[in-house]
Amino acid sequence: MVVKKEKQYIAALDLGTNTFNLVIAKNSTPFTLVLRMEKGVFLGKGGLAAKKIVPEAVERAQKVLSEYSNILSNYELSQVKCVATEAIRNANNAPEVLRHLEIDAPYMVETIPGEREAELVYKGVKSAGILNDENCLIMDIGGGSVEFIIGNRKSVLWKKSFKIGISRALEMFPLSDPPIEEEIKKHYSFFKENLQELSPYIEQFKIKTLIGTAGSFDSWRKMIGDQDRSNPTSQLNIKDLKASIKNINSISAQKRATINGMEEMRIETIVPAGILVTYLLDYFNFESVFQCSYSLSEGVLWELINE
Repeated sequence: MVVKKEKQYIAALDLGTNTFNLVIAKNSTPFTLVLRMEKGVFLGKGGLAAKKIVPEAVERAQKVLSEYSNILSNYELSQVKCVATEAIRNANNAPEVLRHLEIDAPYMVETIPGEREAELVYKGVKSAGILNDENCLIMDIGGGSVEFIIGNRKSVLWKKSFKIGISRALEMFPLSDPPIEEEIKKHYSFFKENLQELSPYIEQFKIKTLIGTAGSFDSWRKMIGDQDRSNPTSQLNIKDLKASIKNINSISAQKRATINGMEEMRIETIVPAGILVTYLLDYFNFESVFQCSYSLSEGVLWELINE
């Protein structure tokens, strides 16, 4: 549900499986971000396979939403939209969970399907100005699902949400600390087996460019040396990206925590995320890889302004 007032700011909340994101922007065309926050909630932790959100996760979510609500109260907001993704749409106890969450978030939470999530990711990336006439593959790595979109600046050509999120993978195939080679191979095989549908579309639309949104890609951008946050997009050197992933997968969580640019909330999940990206780089031989900080939340902002 969208709450409307005649005020100068708009906001979007993305209640993801691993993180809750808040973005606030000036109500203008194009929108101008004034605040972005991301908090690790791990809403799906311990319950993805059982299709249940556990009480501890609800408590973490309530705490973050209460913090976000306090921040939002400081802005004159014309529109606010709050969306929930895979963890909540996957949970059998979602109605009960939403009742609790809406106590702390004074806005109705809209649970969106995977295809809708992919659409919003595309609109977020488009709003960053990175797309051109060339077809590209956009990916959004989530905890419960991963969204893939093939498109260009004009339109979406194909999109799909796959239930292969990195928290789901970790729940199915736990990793040692540091991970051992056999465990890494299990994750690699899991992604390979579940992404067979992607291959013919990569070939059909002649995809040479991969754009990874937010999350792990933001961390890789910082870890391989690009600390400038003034631009929402950055080209990643493929050789450096592969080297970073290989290093991360070979060391303990304690050592990963010391890497410049590594966020605490991604110390564990960055490993399966890296295995997934390694598979894509191995199998599809992309010529270029870009990071885009804009994703689902910015897609919501774009719609609030333009639709």
